[in-house]
Amino acid sequence: MTISQPNLEIGLNTYQRRLFLDVAGWTYDGQCAALLGMTDEARRQISAKAANKHPNHRFPAMWGPNYDWLPDQTLGGNLMLTLQYMVMQADRDRIYEGSFVDT
Repeated sequence: MTISQPNLEIGLNTYQRRLFLDVAGWTYDGQCAALLGMTDEARRQISAKAANKHPNHRFPAMWGPNYDWLPDQTLGGNLMLTLQYMVMQADRDRIYEGSFVDT
């Protein structure tokens, strides 16, 4: 579901009623929030994940530990995809460019 879908309210309600709330590792709550146009929630997810760094690693992009190993490589991809969905979404032959992103 994306912001262009006619039943967006169903997606928003489903997101609000999800059973497992998590901002660690590869969980995709941030992507779902971005696809639904919930930019404040997507931004919160990105900030929490980016701040999840290991104190013994020299570089801040060595995230984790989360679910698997250090560094958590999937977290970086997750961050990028969430940000991409906040900036641009596509649905069939139409591209939505950031008009739904709060600034």
